[in-house]
Amino acid sequence: MENGYFIIKEKGRVKVKIQRSAFFGFSFPSAIRYCWAYRKLPSHEYFSDGGELPNSARRPTLKASREYDLWGSMIVVVRYFRGIKLKIKELISVYHLISKSAVELGSIIKLFFPNEKGNIQKFFFRF
Repeated sequence: MENGYFIIKEKGRVKVKIQRSAFFGFSFPSAIRYCWAYRKLPSHEYFSDGGELPNSARRPTLKASREYDLWGSMIVVVRYFRGIKLKIKELISVYHLISKSAVELGSIIKLFFPNEKGNIQKFFFRF
């Protein structure tokens, strides 16, 4: 970093399958906030405001995860700050909207615990 440094110019996304595992990688240019919520069975919840005002990002992101009763899933919202500060009510509204939209643009699968034969039943949902 003697006379400069590198940045990411365009966002990148990669998916790699190794044996039966899938790995996803993402890179973001000039992103200033990475806010996320993760719910892990049996009842653990993890989340981060990523530098936003306290509770302005993590709570609405976690709320979206709870509304769909998602477990073993993570929602991430990336913010590119462009110089206009938002009020806390605006941040809460936007983070909730983006979180819900991200879930709805994907698909949801409901897994049932194994039955007496040891089979796991799956049902797919698409919005």
